Amino acid sequence: RPSSALAIGPTQSTGGHVEGLIALQRAIETPISLLPVALVYGRQPAGLRRTVVDAIFGHRDAPGPLRELASFLWYHADTCFHVGEPIDLAAVMDRGLAPNDRSLAKKIRWSILHHLSREQQLRTGPIHRGAARTAQNVLHDRTLRDYMLAEADKGRPIADVEREAVGILRKIAADTNYTWLAILDVVLDRAWSRLYADIVIDREGLAKLRRAARKGAVVLVPSHKSHIDYLLLSQIFFKEGLMPPHIAAGENLNFPPMGMIMRRGGAFFMKRSFRGDRLYGVVFAAYVRRLLKEGHTIEFFIEGGRSRTGRLLAPRLGMLGMCVDPILDGSIHDVSFIPVHIGYER
Repeated sequence: RPSSALAIGPTQSTGGHVEGLIALQRAIETPISLLPVALVYGRQPAGLRRTVVDAIFGHRDAPGPLRELASFLWYHADTCFHVGEPIDLAAVMDRGLAPNDRSLAKKIRWSILHHLSREQQLRTGPIHRGAARTAQNVLHDRTLRDYMLAEADKGRPIADVEREAVGILRKIAADTNYTWLAILDVVLDRAWSRLYADIVIDREGLAKLRRAARKGAVVLVPSHKSHIDYLLLSQIFFKEGLMPPHIAAGENLNFPPMGMIMRRGGAFFMKRSFRGDRLYGVVFAAYVRRLLKEGHTIEFFIEGGRSRTGRLLAPRLGMLGMCVDPILDGSIHDVSFIPVHIGYER
C-alpha cells in the first residue's frame, strides 16, 4: 500500500528482506523508497583497540542489552537522529548495476551502510588512532618512503632518517581529545558572553557544509583577522554536532601550556617556511595527506597570517597545494574547499 512502511536493518542478516523488496518492486507499480535512518549516541570517536568493556558488554557498534541501556541513559541528552536521502529502488534496478537480485541487494546494503557510517563520522570524527599509530601510518606514505630511500642511497642510514621523521611528526601532529573539547566549549561560552552581544551563524551555509562533508573530505578556508577565528569556528562545529576540524597553526603557538591545549583541541603545527629542510616538508605533506585519507576536516588560513588592517591579504598557496596533491596523485577521490567568512564589525 502507498502508505505502508517497513523498518529493517542494513546488515547481512537482512539480505532476504532487501531481496524481497526488489522482487516486490518488480511485481507492483507503486515505487518503493529505502530511507537510511541513523540514531547516533554520544560524541566520542571509536577507537581501534578492543577494551575490557567491549569484551564484556559488546562493541559500541554492536552493543549487548546492558550497553544499549547504559548508552541511552548516559547519552540520551546528546543524541542525534538523522534521516538520509531516500533511495528509489525502481531507479536503482533500472540501472542494471548487478547481474541478479542477490548482488543488487548486497550493493544496496553496502551503499546504505556507507551513508550511515559517514553520518556518524560527521559527528564523532574518524576512528581515533593514537600518536604511535598515526606516526606509523604517515611513515608508510609512498612519497615519504621514496624520499627516505633516496636519502639512504646517498649513504645516510635509513633508520636515522626514520628517527628524524618521527621526531618531526611529534612536533607537528594534533592529538584531539573530546574531553578537552567539552571543557574548552564551557570556557569559551563564558568568554564570548563578556566579549560579544551575539554570534550569528549562516545556517544555509552550514547546511551546504554538511552536504559536502557527507560526500568526502572537507577543507575549510576562512579569513584570518584574529586568534578568535579558529576558536570560534571549532566551537561552532562542536555545538552543531560536527567534529571540530584539524587546524593548521603556526609553530610559534606551540609553547607550554598553550601548545598542549591547542593540540588537544585539534591544532597541528607548521613552520612558517620549509626552505632548507626538505624532510620536514615531505613529512608535513604526508601528514596532511593522511588526515584527508582518514576523512578529517582540515582548516587553514589561505592568507598565511593574520591581517593587521582587516583587509584580505595575498594568498599563500603551500597548504592549498598539499590538499590538492592527493587528488592529483589519486590518493583520494575528491576534496571540497569551503570558503568561510568571519566578521567582527557591522
